[in-house]
Amino acid sequence: MEEEKEAKTKEDSKNKENNEIEEKILREILLKKRIKVVMKQRMKKMKEVDSQMSQAVIQETKEEDTQNKQAEVDVTKTIAEDTIDEVEGSKNKNLETDLEIYVENNNKHNSSTIMASPTTTPLLIFCNFLLLLLLPLSSSTNIITIGSSLLANNNNSYWTSPSGDFAFGFQNINGPAAGYLLSIWFNKIPHKTIVWSANPQTPAPEGSKIELTNHTFQLTNPNGSQIWLAELAGNNLSHAAILDSGNFLILIDSTTLWQSFDHPTDTILPSQTLSQGTRLVARLFDTNFSNGRFQLDMQTDGNLVLYTRRYPMDDVYSAYWSSNSVGSGFQLIYSQTGYIYLTDRNGKVLNLFLSSNNINSTHLYLRTILDYDGVLRQYGYPKSTGQTMNWRVLSFIPSDICTSIIQENGPGACGYNSFCSVGVDRRPKCECPDGYKAFDVNDPLSGCKPDFVKQDCEAEGGESYKFGFVDLVNTDWPLNDYEFYIRVTEDWCREVCLSDCYCDVAIYRDGSCWKKRSPVSNGRANPSVGGKALDHGILA
Repeated sequence: MEEEKEAKTKEDSKNKENNEIEEKILREILLKKRIKVVMKQRMKKMKEVDSQMSQAVIQETKEEDTQNKQAEVDVTKTIAEDTIDEVEGSKNKNLETDLEIYVENNNKHNSSTIMASPTTTPLLIFCNFLLLLLLPLSSSTNIITIGSSLLANNNNSYWTSPSGDFAFGFQNINGPAAGYLLSIWFNKIPHKTIVWSANPQTPAPEGSKIELTNHTFQLTNPNGSQIWLAELAGNNLSHAAILDSGNFLILIDSTTLWQSFDHPTDTILPSQTLSQGTRLVARLFDTNFSNGRFQLDMQTDGNLVLYTRRYPMDDVYSAYWSSNSVGSGFQLIYSQTGYIYLTDRNGKVLNLFLSSNNINSTHLYLRTILDYDGVLRQYGYPKSTGQTMNWRVLSFIPSDICTSIIQENGPGACGYNSFCSVGVDRRPKCECPDGYKAFDVNDPLSGCKPDFVKQDCEAEGGESYKFGFVDLVNTDWPLNDYEFYIRVTEDWCREVCLSDCYCDVAIYRDGSCWKKRSPVSNGRANPSVGGKALDHGILA
């Protein structure tokens, strides 16, 4: 009798195992069927877009050719000469310039194709993007099963995409005491550059856990308290996966309930889109991933806008760049070839914002990030150099962040009492005037504070004899004046500020004088500014 029971138990167990295998096979079959349906739908859409774009671009090109034929020849000649100069000049540079050489060579290789057909560039944009959308569905994945978990510690446990290009797990940025970020990063480069994080505002303490259960995907601290939770519109989860696109998915069979691409932080990747109501928020500075001072909004009215933020509040001050697409913009698309463009609801391209000259991500890792300084930059990194290199900037907007921002409230491009200038590397640099020092040396946008004892208004004569000026040519702090004089000399402007204990800086330009009190904002240094700032407060 006991033997019969044992045999029956073994048989039941085997039947259960067989049923589970059959169920798994059935799910895979259903997934493959779903892939075929989606592929057919998207191929049909791709043909429609092809036709639309071909007609539109051909018409536009005909009109431009009649007006700008000679201009195009001149531009082409200039680009060719510049490219040859850059390649020749780069022969003796170090390994860090390999990417620049690759970019220029790639441009020369593709230039004849681009010039030969006016429809090539827009068609490539759409074809590459639509084909890329199919790849994650048809490629193999590393399945993350129910019950899988990761711990925040120094063991560096993580889940990888099939190729290993991307990883999902915990990264420690500033030492264990500073906590861990649940994040996605480029896994095959030494920098391990982060492209998404779940908890930038609240780093997780050591020992925290991320776990996938039947109903949730949540991050908890060692005490079990919730730090972050993926908002799922359903339960009975089946698995999760990280794709070679860098997208992390949570699924019920073949249905995606949640994906990291729908919840970006400060970065987007090729094949990713920004739909209306989605935003990017810049980090505070390079090693602090909490929300910073700038924001990119794909607004519900169709306009794509860069804003300054009312840090540390989750609110904005004012716009400093926009696509001017109210009523027409629908979606921002990042193609596999490095084009970032805005489309309407029908898929028609409205504006092309950033381009990497048709560089294919087969050879380069690409990413576009709203950097902490408020500039939206696209970067490239070679996939197979065998050497440690730096990310190279391929394109960016706005062209000059220092002069793009001017606002009634808030510090401007840099912090209060500082001024902004763009260097030869096209990056903004925030500086303190002589006699001032940074509030926080780790935060380049923290602003400046006096490094001297300020003038005593109660003292006899206002102590004006103890102070003098430092001249800052082509420098200004707009919108901070409390007195304004016209038809005066520079010497008169100096004297009127020096005798006023409230005056921290005077601006003299074209016979006009502005007196300003601290803190001053919107500081910029640029030849287009003109005049000079008379920085008051330095000991004579």
